[in-house]
Amino acid sequence: TLSIKSQPTNQMVIASQQATFHVVAEGTPATIVYQWQRLDGVDWADLPGGNSPIFNIVATESDLGSRFRCRVTNGILTSFSEPGILFVSSVYSASLPPVI
Repeated sequence: TLSIKSQPTNQMVIASQQATFHVVAEGTPATIVYQWQRLDGVDWADLPGGNSPIFNIVATESDLGSRFRCRVTNGILTSFSEPGILFVSSVYSASLPPVI
């Protein structure tokens, strides 16, 4: 078995701040391998160093709207998280969209 118990949530940060996405997975066998991916046009690309349940990225304005997901596998099954969206602002604003 393999299941994702907690999905990544959308993140809202100011440019140059760190955004953190995380996922919780459970399975049998219990050894789970994580690989974070970013949607690059129409394909999901593996992110170097994105091999833990937590993925950090220092956001730039060009990251606005980027989608991140995690591929998890236990050697038998593979599952993909729902994508989390990165919202980036150049300055703090109380009118930014809420993190969902």
